[in-house]
Amino acid sequence: MTFENIFDDVNFNYQANRVLSHGDIACKKEEIYSISRKIVDTETWYEQWRNIAEVAEKEKRYIHSMYYYRMAEFMLKDNRPEKDIMYRKMMEMFEKGNSSIEKHKVPYKNGYIPCLSLGSQSSGKTLLIHGGYDSFIEEFYPICHLFIKAGYHILLFEGEGQGETLRQHMKFNEQWENTVGAILDWFKVDQAALMGISWGGFLALRAAAFEKRITHVISFGGCYDGLDVQFSLMRQPIKIVFKLLFHGKFEKTINRLVKSKMKKDPLADWALSHGMYITGTKTPYEFYRSIKKHTLKGLLHKIDQKVLLLAGEQDHYIPLWQHDHLTDHLSHADVTSRLFTEEEGGEQHCQVGNYELALEYILTWLRENY
Repeated sequence: MTFENIFDDVNFNYQANRVLSHGDIACKKEEIYSISRKIVDTETWYEQWRNIAEVAEKEKRYIHSMYYYRMAEFMLKDNRPEKDIMYRKMMEMFEKGNSSIEKHKVPYKNGYIPCLSLGSQSSGKTLLIHGGYDSFIEEFYPICHLFIKAGYHILLFEGEGQGETLRQHMKFNEQWENTVGAILDWFKVDQAALMGISWGGFLALRAAAFEKRITHVISFGGCYDGLDVQFSLMRQPIKIVFKLLFHGKFEKTINRLVKSKMKKDPLADWALSHGMYITGTKTPYEFYRSIKKHTLKGLLHKIDQKVLLLAGEQDHYIPLWQHDHLTDHLSHADVTSRLFTEEEGGEQHCQVGNYELALEYILTWLRENY
């Protein structure tokens, strides 16, 4: 399986490949290609994915419908009522397609953390899995099968700012160790491996710095510094100017310039709009202040577990220097670092286009180290 070029727009193309990369379990390839010719902006993106979701639902292809509703939801801004409708439909399709799976509600703050407990608990090897900036646990369910077959007990969960927790008004923040600790407490797990996907790779490393029941960490496409990731949406020398303005606290100027960029750049528009949504901030400047806390600066020495770092050489989202920096500066950890290339088909962010390559590598690493 390879990364497919369906759209000229980088974000549209990447998001469609997130579904295609799961193969037949997630979609009919021809359906996605058929709607690609009709998609020209975020509104037609929503309409076309919703259309094929409704068709798949009528045909009782519930998992296909789930992924399509998820994509319909993806580009909608939080002021659109359709966003929550699409989310609820996605959840409904997942439950219809996986009726035997029990979702646990782990008590947390004034609400709960949704968690799927999968596989045998008797193996003594528990793997916690979570996403990052824009993911739901339902879309990660297919990748769990490989680890379940290998005998691992999987705890697939959402933390603050994701999925169901966000809809309980828990906002995205960097203190992931609190969520991880609550999961470990509830399921009475004394030691476990933790895999964070995309921005979740940062969150997993952050959690490991404080939660020592985590003995193994997999940063699957993670980052070192979240603010730099956001500023990397800008080209030089504009990026340098933005950094100077932000650190100089030029709030009004930042907001004006960012809003102007959002009107011209669909990827920046989505990233900033979604970021403000999950963090509960109202302006780009407030969002940047919130996401500035998502850094491992000053924490790397606290991470002393076995660590696996994965990255793709053509990641359009996380600057490659961050992978290299983690590789070079996690001096107290036992680090394995893997950079996937275009030649082998894993060059994209989180190896979208070739999930199997990364998942097999992760499984081999776990077998050898855990």
